[in-house]
Amino acid sequence: MDDEDDESTAALLDETGTSVSLGDSEQNPDAPVPVRESSSSFGAHRRYIRPERDASPASSPLPHVPIDPDADIMRRNLNLDQQRCFANVIACLLPNDPDNLQFSAEFFDELTEYLDLIEYRPSFHPLLMSKNINPRPFAEDMELSSTVEKAQLLIDLLLFFTSRFQTYDARLRIVLVQLADLFRVSWHWVVQEESALMHMLKSDVSAAEISSPRTSKAKKWAKVGAAVAISSSLFVVTAGLAAPALGAGIVALGAGSGVGAFIGSTAGTAIVSGLMGATGGGLAGYKMNRRVQDIREFAFRPVDGADRDRDSMLVTICVTGILDDSVGYDELWWPMKAFIPSDCYVLEWETQVLKDTGNGLRNFAKYQLGTQLAQEALRQTLMMGVMTALAWPSAFISASYLIDNPWSLAVSRADQAGTLLADALCARAHGLRPVSLIGYSVGARVIYRALMEMSTRGFEAQGIVQDAFLLGCPESAKPAKWERMQSVVAGRLVNAYSRSDLVLKFLFRAASPTLHVCGLEPVQLDTVENIDLTAMIDGHHTYVTVMPDLLDVIQFACC
Repeated sequence: MDDEDDESTAALLDETGTSVSLGDSEQNPDAPVPVRESSSSFGAHRRYIRPERDASPASSPLPHVPIDPDADIMRRNLNLDQQRCFANVIACLLPNDPDNLQFSAEFFDELTEYLDLIEYRPSFHPLLMSKNINPRPFAEDMELSSTVEKAQLLIDLLLFFTSRFQTYDARLRIVLVQLADLFRVSWHWVVQEESALMHMLKSDVSAAEISSPRTSKAKKWAKVGAAVAISSSLFVVTAGLAAPALGAGIVALGAGSGVGAFIGSTAGTAIVSGLMGATGGGLAGYKMNRRVQDIREFAFRPVDGADRDRDSMLVTICVTGILDDSVGYDELWWPMKAFIPSDCYVLEWETQVLKDTGNGLRNFAKYQLGTQLAQEALRQTLMMGVMTALAWPSAFISASYLIDNPWSLAVSRADQAGTLLADALCARAHGLRPVSLIGYSVGARVIYRALMEMSTRGFEAQGIVQDAFLLGCPESAKPAKWERMQSVVAGRLVNAYSRSDLVLKFLFRAASPTLHVCGLEPVQLDTVENIDLTAMIDGHHTYVTVMPDLLDVIQFACC
């Protein structure tokens, strides 16, 4: 391999250096280190948790892999043995829990039909049904000689996903994540290639729409109708594509790329419109279709300063928890644009309730600090026993206003907002592409309730959510509930907690019969990724002030 190939391969390789504990810093080696408590990469239902590694992209420019115009590139570039090994790998990576097994079986049948491996299906099915099968031996048996070959195969699979089904299911994106890890191809590079593909799709669709004569609308609508009709029951197009947006096809995606030959000439606009949720105005144009009791404010807005025209195949929704007069939505979530390359939205909901709660909690925290200082001053006196006996009752008395008013109101509104969030996600307002959710405090409870609601909706709620990050969530840590949530989360389900959160210890436990609170302790389920933030979070209000550091600790950029 020459020097140029060495540089390309180095840029494509994932960063797999020596594993370090989360929070380690050369500048501050004595800094407290959060603790990650997670299972192996393949859990009980083959749920994948990304390995702990440097989440930053490679410093050198990442090379672009040319996209071959041959629609049969996977069949042409892989011999029969390699195709069978590749099918084995995919069978190992697809989810096989009861909620997703039918999806995996139907998708795998599509793939094996495409690869002309129908006669070998009986040998693949045991892998599809088995748990905790390591796909690495099959990947190694493919004997792909270079990283560029492996990277090309990832792009070919991405094209297969989007062109065959006109959607990008969250479960299939997780398969791509795991395959990139197996091949040691940088996931950041894959994300860039996703964006490049989306950009070419959008650019060519725009050009085609401008040049298309109006008189051909009827013919084009008929063609698009046929294209959409080929979608199987597994991949129902639910975004409500409007006919005018489905007119023109894609002749070519980018100069000389030849992607149009793979995508097909009639499906391009439908793919773009579906993936972006463009015909319904997207998330920013979403209106809740029903009033849920007392919810008066519920809207999605692009994070301030974020590029609203990002060509991303992933959407991130940030759900705010408690606020106060010193912090607003923009100040809180601005770090997101530096951490992720996806389309990023903040859910604005019941702002005044969140501010009232945040201001009340800040006063509660000040009271607790004053009490602790007084106790320290009296620690060596005979009054210590009396102070200790009165500490908890006094805390409850000081918190009674919060329990009966702002806090309980915020919790109640969070439950209602969770139902609305589930409605928006199931309506595919964000498009036919994966979405990641992150929230803290009662914002995490919104996500919790949304996932619980989605778990009751069957097929329509599957394949939407890729990852969910719940930080300091005031809800139950009962494994059975988290298992229900995991059924609608294709990738990482993260519970980040702090044992020092006095608000959850006092307020939530005082107002709720729940004994085990996920914002205070790990969830005892091997498919849930627990992260102990006690070293960073000394109180419930701290989540607001250290959000940039938290995003790094939970490896949010790996999404």
